[in-house]
Amino acid sequence: MKSIITLLLVGAILICGCGEAKPTPTSAELDREKMQAVKTLLREKREQGYDVAEAMRLAIEAREAAQEGDVERANSLLDEALRALERAPLLATPQKEPTATPTPRTIQEKIAIYQKLLEEKMALGYDTSDAEELHRRAIEAMMQGDFASAEALIDEAIALLQK
Repeated sequence: MKSIITLLLVGAILICGCGEAKPTPTSAELDREKMQAVKTLLREKREQGYDVAEAMRLAIEAREAAQEGDVERANSLLDEALRALERAPLLATPQKEPTATPTPRTIQEKIAIYQKLLEEKMALGYDTSDAEELHRRAIEAMMQGDFASAEALIDEAIALLQK
């Protein structure tokens, strides 16, 4: 009888666990802590006036990879996003939380507004894929030196996110 009670007690301990064990992500699991760290650092760095466009692009790619089931690539992109945040350059002036959306004067200010709106909409669960595509095209235009097209695309992305 004693051995049955002991066996049941050991079984209950094994089933219930001996405490809150923190699971470690396997290579097939998205590292949610890393994803949260990227989100937090994106917000903090942007508010401090850093250019987080590259890290934002990588975070979006990571989210897309995770949605497509490519968890290994998603985790790798999150690592790249963290590195991009570490080396992010400081913009001319820190972007403060505006009480109303000001009329931006430079493309960097517009990108900061886009990033803030994107983050807000993503947090609320909105589909931001159209705006993200416009942002991606704007980045490409900037890389090719076509700043007028890049600015127009960012304006369009901001307008989509403000709807």
